[in-house]
Amino acid sequence: MIQPITIKAAIVNISAFLFLFTISSGCQKNQDQNAGNTADSIRNTQTASTTNNYVTEYPVYKTESEKILAANRDTIASFRERLRNVNAKLRAALDSTEQALEKENLVLQSKIESFKAEGQDKWIQFKAQFDQSMDSIKTNLRDLGNRVEHIKVED
Repeated sequence: MIQPITIKAAIVNISAFLFLFTISSGCQKNQDQNAGNTADSIRNTQTASTTNNYVTEYPVYKTESEKILAANRDTIASFRERLRNVNAKLRAALDSTEQALEKENLVLQSKIESFKAEGQDKWIQFKAQFDQSMDSIKTNLRDLGNRVEHIKVED
């Protein structure tokens, strides 16, 4: 048989339910706040490490870029040497390409040397543009190298 519930027992049960509900809600709220604090903490750490990456990344990037630019100068000089032995008309056509690459390489050299630390956003923008220019020179050097190699084989 079902026992009749007394008012006192019902109040105790409802109070217990409300107490547990309040504690549960409070815990969920604290967990949400802790999760938010953790996310903020991670963002702050990432921002700090990004800034620190920028400060430490630029000198390494500059050194590596200067090595590549020096190698580009050597490659251009090597092309120039090979072009000395081809006919004047062909040499003139390839010289203009070689001179344009040399000029672009020098412009990049001055850009990497003159870059000033003006914040993370400027660094990201500079690096993206610089990388794009370096890729362009690399592609053009490869194309010129292929043309020079074919000339050497034909002559």
